[in-house]
Amino acid sequence: LYWSGKNLARKYPLDSKEEIVQFFARAGWGNLTVDTEGKNKINFSLVPGTLPRKKREQAASFELETGFLAQQIEQLKGCFADANSSVKRGRTVSITVEWDQKDLVKATR
Repeated sequence: LYWSGKNLARKYPLDSKEEIVQFFARAGWGNLTVDTEGKNKINFSLVPGTLPRKKREQAASFELETGFLAQQIEQLKGCFADANSSVKRGRTVSITVEWDQKDLVKATR
């Protein structure tokens, strides 16, 4: 699912974090917010419409969204990016995207 999310982001490239937030709302993926942004890391919070009940399903449940965010940030920053997610406080998903400014990608737009 993570790689499917990255592929989806390549098909629908967005130009800003604000557009990414809007995409999540339009796609029905939930309410996405930017918590913090640093030199090489962004922390997002996602409040999805539904959350799986079984704990072991939670880890894989948001891989599509996580991969989508990783690829969108990679395209915005021009650096290879990777992301991970975890379920917090019962209904919130924390997604952290990290990149290395020295690990540049070739522009695809």
